[in-house]
Amino acid sequence: MYHPIPRADGKDLEFLELFNSQSFFQDLSGFRLSGDIDYTFPSGSVLSAGAFLVVAKDPAALGTAHPGIDVIGPYSGNLSHGGETLVLRDAFRNP
Repeated sequence: MYHPIPRADGKDLEFLELFNSQSFFQDLSGFRLSGDIDYTFPSGSVLSAGAFLVVAKDPAALGTAHPGIDVIGPYSGNLSHGGETLVLRDAFRNP
């Protein structure tokens, strides 16, 4: 969600969503999202098989607006409204 509707409270609900299409879990510890945003997944970050994970600019605001979703973050930078390339790099910084 690179361009959420502006809110009266000024909270930024920008986010991106990852999906694990594999039949096994993926340990994301040390993985990094890079490009217009920057986020390094903390130790113990695991994405279960067939599961979604939301990375938010303001995880508390997004979690309050949409209770019950698994939200982590925050990331630095912003998703541009004109498109950009985001790269998910493994713990060794390989794309």
